[in-house]
Amino acid sequence: MPRLFVLDVPEFAPLLRDADKAYRIVRAHGYAAIAANDEIVIERNASGLGDAVWYGALTGGYEGRIAEFSADRLRIAGA
Repeated sequence: MPRLFVLDVPEFAPLLRDADKAYRIVRAHGYAAIAANDEIVIERNASGLGDAVWYGALTGGYEGRIAEFSADRLRIAGA
Protein backbone atom coordinates (compact mmCIF):
# COMPACT_ATOMS: atom_id res chain seq x y z
CA MET A 1 0.00 0.00 0.00
CA PRO A 2 1.68 3.24 -1.10
CA ARG A 3 1.58 6.24 1.21
CA LEU A 4 2.74 9.82 0.82
CA PHE A 5 3.42 11.89 3.94
CA VAL A 6 3.14 15.66 3.69
CA LEU A 7 3.35 18.38 6.29
CA ASP A 8 -0.14 19.38 7.41
CA VAL A 9 0.45 23.09 6.75
CA PRO A 10 -1.40 25.66 4.61
CA GLU A 11 1.11 25.37 1.75
CA PHE A 12 0.12 21.73 1.16
CA ALA A 13 -3.63 22.25 1.75
CA PRO A 14 -4.44 22.34 -2.01
CA LEU A 15 -2.67 19.00 -2.53
CA LEU A 16 -4.56 17.45 0.38
CA ARG A 17 -7.92 18.79 -0.86
CA ASP A 18 -7.28 17.27 -4.28
CA ALA A 19 -6.02 13.96 -2.86
CA ASP A 20 -9.02 13.72 -0.52
CA LYS A 21 -11.25 13.17 -3.57
CA ALA A 22 -9.66 9.80 -4.38
CA TYR A 23 -7.54 8.62 -1.44
CA ARG A 24 -7.64 8.07 2.30
CA ILE A 25 -6.00 10.79 4.36
CA VAL A 26 -5.02 10.38 8.00
CA ARG A 27 -3.67 13.33 9.97
CA ALA A 28 -1.36 12.90 12.96
CA HIS A 29 1.57 14.68 14.60
CA GLY A 30 1.66 17.55 12.10
CA TYR A 31 1.62 15.31 9.02
CA ALA A 32 -1.03 14.02 6.65
CA ALA A 33 -0.65 10.54 5.20
CA ILE A 34 -2.23 9.96 1.79
CA ALA A 35 -2.85 6.24 1.28
CA ALA A 36 -4.10 4.12 -1.62
CA ASN A 37 -4.54 0.43 -2.35
CA ASP A 38 -2.65 0.41 -5.67
CA GLU A 39 -1.00 3.72 -6.47
CA ILE A 40 -1.17 7.42 -5.69
CA VAL A 41 -1.31 9.79 -8.64
CA ILE A 42 -1.16 13.52 -8.03
CA GLU A 43 -1.53 15.89 -10.97
CA ARG A 44 0.20 19.20 -10.38
CA ASN A 45 -2.42 21.33 -12.18
CA ALA A 46 -5.25 19.76 -10.20
CA SER A 47 -3.36 20.19 -6.94
CA GLY A 48 -2.69 23.87 -7.59
CA LEU A 49 0.84 23.82 -6.17
CA GLY A 50 3.58 26.22 -7.21
CA ASP A 51 7.07 25.06 -8.15
CA ALA A 52 8.74 25.16 -4.74
CA VAL A 53 5.94 23.36 -2.92
CA TRP A 54 5.47 20.83 -5.74
CA TYR A 55 9.12 19.82 -5.72
CA GLY A 56 9.02 19.66 -1.92
CA ALA A 57 6.09 17.24 -1.92
CA LEU A 58 8.32 14.25 -1.15
CA THR A 59 10.17 15.83 1.78
CA GLY A 60 7.76 14.30 4.32
CA GLY A 61 8.60 10.81 3.07
CA TYR A 62 6.70 8.04 1.33
CA GLU A 63 6.17 4.29 1.33
CA GLY A 64 6.27 2.44 -1.98
CA ARG A 65 8.31 3.41 -4.99
CA ILE A 66 8.34 6.50 -7.14
CA ALA A 67 7.06 5.41 -10.53
CA GLU A 68 6.99 8.95 -11.94
CA PHE A 69 7.90 12.41 -10.72
CA SER A 70 7.87 15.17 -13.30
CA ALA A 71 6.87 18.81 -13.46
CA ASP A 72 3.28 17.64 -14.03
CA ARG A 73 2.70 14.36 -12.19
CA LEU A 74 3.71 12.41 -9.12
CA ARG A 75 2.96 8.68 -9.12
CA ILE A 76 3.82 6.42 -6.20
CA ALA A 77 3.23 2.71 -6.70
CA GLY A 78 3.22 -0.12 -4.20
CA ALA A 79 6.59 -1.61 -3.30
